[in-house]
Amino acid sequence: MPDGFSFDGTHEGYTHLAGAPRHQRKMCLSGQRISISDAVHGGNGQCVEASFLICPEGQVTLIEGGAEIFVAGHRVLTLKSSSSVRVDSAVFFPDFGLMQNTSRIIVIYGEAPCVGEIELEF
Repeated sequence: MPDGFSFDGTHEGYTHLAGAPRHQRKMCLSGQRISISDAVHGGNGQCVEASFLICPEGQVTLIEGGAEIFVAGHRVLTLKSSSSVRVDSAVFFPDFGLMQNTSRIIVIYGEAPCVGEIELEF
């Protein structure tokens, strides 16, 4: 990939759950796009979601196949996925004792074991 880079990793932080699920993620950056490929190997029907905490200044709009994030009226990021996407209320702690309301984008991959993909466009 001459104009970007990629990396991948696996963790076993959920192996104490039924079916011992392992999460594997590959991320590729190319130009103005980040491609994320997730796979959960094993598991026993656990709900698998990817989440993205949005800065408190960000406004999220759901669109067909994803979401758009706006700051000061300008679109700064588009998230696309063939999986279901929702937006939840969340909190952000930028410093000790400081809490700010914000949003979290949730991409619902389904039940483990499963795979999913997300595209982030800047």
